Amino acid sequence: MLRRARRLGARALVLDSIAATFLGPWLLAGAPDPPLIGMLHQPPGGIDHGALRTAVQARLDQLAYRRARRLLVASASLAEQLVAEGMPRDRIRVVPPGRDVAAVPGPPPGDLRQGRRAAFLCVGNWVERKGLHSLLAAFARLPPDAATLHLAGDDRADPRYAGRLRA
Repeated sequence: MLRRARRLGARALVLDSIAATFLGPWLLAGAPDPPLIGMLHQPPGGIDHGALRTAVQARLDQLAYRRARRLLVASASLAEQLVAEGMPRDRIRVVPPGRDVAAVPGPPPGDLRQGRRAAFLCVGNWVERKGLHSLLAAFARLPPDAATLHLAGDDRADPRYAGRLRA
């Protein structure tokens, strides 16, 4: 990919954190040309693996990130984690995830409170690390008329976990 980018005259390459591990070893010789920009939405090592894979992947991810001219990260906490791991603060920029504010076709959804005082929306796949079980436990402690909770996300991402949530 680096050779192709050079051949095509690319002015920069954006490296997603999911693919950093695969590029890390290729960058041992130094900074790439064109410049590399890391786009991180998860810490080095990822978040969905066991301890051994996470540790190995973190080292490979860091090889790539150390060669990047800029690291765009999704949160201040991720930025602080990278600084604590030795990444130069001046190369890190926090770019919070955006949201789609485009108009939705069709009639408005109506009152999402469904007769209660408030409505809450949680958007995320139904996987344990998202903490939906904690959210449901907290909601169960509210008075019945306090709030309505709407869950949006892939409930098939982890069928066993989704089954526990439904139960």
